[in-house]
Amino acid sequence: LNAQDWCELLQLSNREYQRITDLRKQIPGSRLVTLAHSLDLSIESLLTGRIDYRALSAHLSGDTTFIPEKYLTAAFSKRRTLSNILRYVDTTLGGHVSLNVLRTLQVTPSALRATEEDINIQFATDVLTELKRRNLPASYFERLGMNSIVQTQNSTFGRALSECRTTLELYRTFCEEKISYHEKNGTYEVIKGPDQSLVVEFISNPEVNEILKMKYFGSQEICDFKTGVISKIPHYIGKAGAATQKTHCVHWGHQTCRWTVKNPTRKPLTNETMKN
Repeated sequence: LNAQDWCELLQLSNREYQRITDLRKQIPGSRLVTLAHSLDLSIESLLTGRIDYRALSAHLSGDTTFIPEKYLTAAFSKRRTLSNILRYVDTTLGGHVSLNVLRTLQVTPSALRATEEDINIQFATDVLTELKRRNLPASYFERLGMNSIVQTQNSTFGRALSECRTTLELYRTFCEEKISYHEKNGTYEVIKGPDQSLVVEFISNPEVNEILKMKYFGSQEICDFKTGVISKIPHYIGKAGAATQKTHCVHWGHQTCRWTVKNPTRKPLTNETMKN
């Protein structure tokens, strides 16, 4: 970039730019924010230098659907799940939060509009990790998972699940058959537990871990998200949800992730209940 280009990006006059370069003065923080946003980056990415230059070049050239390669390798998840997550973030934390997360990861909102296209679990992991930096509690990530169920209730996927006659049939249909509509990062198994409870077990695909160089699948926040999803599955047949407890987790040193689901209540949850 020449001096005139920098002046335009930083919104400085030629004289101001010349003074900064001659005296090696620090660029004002507000100008750096302007520069970051003009490059579709977060200020954190700009200051730390964590920049994917291929993505930067593509976005500046007008290709706003370009996604960094690291999020397209072993892509076994659908972008619709991330769209639902970020929509909930918009509603509860504000659009500026979700936009900053996307700028940090160098993925534009346009790229996520192709909801049926694939993306990998690393992207969801990074999105939730960025949100965790705001000191959000585990319950927030559980509500993200619950909301993803609510968002699909009236879809073809949701209507098919609404035809299940029992809770056991519903969980087995969702976890062992229909879940592949959303992701193929591993396998789920549902078995009967004591006192009408169910046990849901997730075994990650070792190839995904190996390709993405992940020691453990996802993150603690991904598991909290799954807790919310699993607890809200009864919503498809008109029930509020089920008390769900994670009993095993790869991030706790176990071989698999496992949840115990108690018999769900019949009274549907209201939107206000979900927000609390």
